[in-house]
Amino acid sequence: VIIGGIFPVTQSGFVTDNHFMEKPEPPSCKIFVLNEHRFLQAMIFAIEEINQNSNLLPNITLGYSVYNSCYLASRALEGTLWMTTGQDEPVPNYRCASHTPFAAIIGSGLSGTSIAIARLLGLYRYPQISYYAGADILSDKLQFPSFFRTLPRGKVRTISIVRLLVHFGWTWMGILVEDTEFGQLSIQSLNEELVTTNVCIGFTEKVPMIPSTQRINHIVDVIKKSTVNVILIICYESYLVPLMEEVSRQNITGKIWVATASSSTSKDLFKKHRARTLVGTIGIAFSKAEIPGFRDFLLNLHPHTSQNNMLLENFWEDAFGCKWPNADTNQIAAANALHEDIKFCNGRENLNELDIPYLDVSELRIEYNVYNAVYAAAHALHDLHMCKPGEGPFSHGSCASIHDFEPWQVKKINK
Repeated sequence: VIIGGIFPVTQSGFVTDNHFMEKPEPPSCKIFVLNEHRFLQAMIFAIEEINQNSNLLPNITLGYSVYNSCYLASRALEGTLWMTTGQDEPVPNYRCASHTPFAAIIGSGLSGTSIAIARLLGLYRYPQISYYAGADILSDKLQFPSFFRTLPRGKVRTISIVRLLVHFGWTWMGILVEDTEFGQLSIQSLNEELVTTNVCIGFTEKVPMIPSTQRINHIVDVIKKSTVNVILIICYESYLVPLMEEVSRQNITGKIWVATASSSTSKDLFKKHRARTLVGTIGIAFSKAEIPGFRDFLLNLHPHTSQNNMLLENFWEDAFGCKWPNADTNQIAAANALHEDIKFCNGRENLNELDIPYLDVSELRIEYNVYNAVYAAAHALHDLHMCKPGEGPFSHGSCASIHDFEPWQVKKINK
């Protein structure tokens, strides 16, 4: 039985400002995102752990299909269709005949892409379990009948923010919000809660999903000119890093930053020079938990020996600061000729010798949500598999077959 996963393991770099004079270039999706890669590995770890558990889904093996969404709703939808149709060139409303049933999708992490996926999967009643999407609208079962999640809904976040502002007496603030449907819904929810307080908003700026120099400079200029000293961040870390890079470069200080769970525990955001700019940030985060065995699993990852080679070569380059040589050895010769200081990967590097955040499993938050999402799907499938005829949840107490079931039958069990 296959479980799908949607993870934005890479992202786009800066794009040129579009003046509608020529066709824009498609996003490159070449920047590797270490955090999301670890989220993906948490899913694979959970599946391998379940497969070794004789008490959960006995005699059934879980497999997985994973798609890199690149933080784009269009790619997330493409990956969803690729999984649900079973074809490289997806045809809507058609499932390629297969002896391996497809059960559910884990993801996406972002509310914006999760909303898009949920609208599509809701048509077919495919279960979707998000590990990070907190938008309140996703709780609407009329719009999203097959959506589930392993984290609190966004209303909890909004109430926490308002209580924090009132507690410290901050009545004049600015807001940086991601330019997605989730961002718009978050602002709407926040405004509804702020009505009963004396908190006023000095500015609200939308952080672009794909950064452009013009938009980044505009937002930085607004921050510099505003008298606001408290700035609330409702934005996913990957969208925020390019903006905070410029804020740091222009040495904007004296601000109190309040970060929500989307960025408060980011290792990329709070490092090096950006950490100096963001010192003293107050963050709201999910509770942390332990996943026994996960660190050993990460230490055993290797691009040449691991069975799941999910962008492990990219991970290796990021972890060791090296580059894999191309098959064309001219690359090495050209680098030597230009006297460039390029370190090439050879596969003999040792993860045990590294001290990097990727291998620090002391504060597993989103990874634990991913882990629980996989187990939620597995337990639903287990209930389906162990169903006894006459005691089932379907008509006349009937059961579904684990080898041939409809996606909505998994959702029925999951309830």
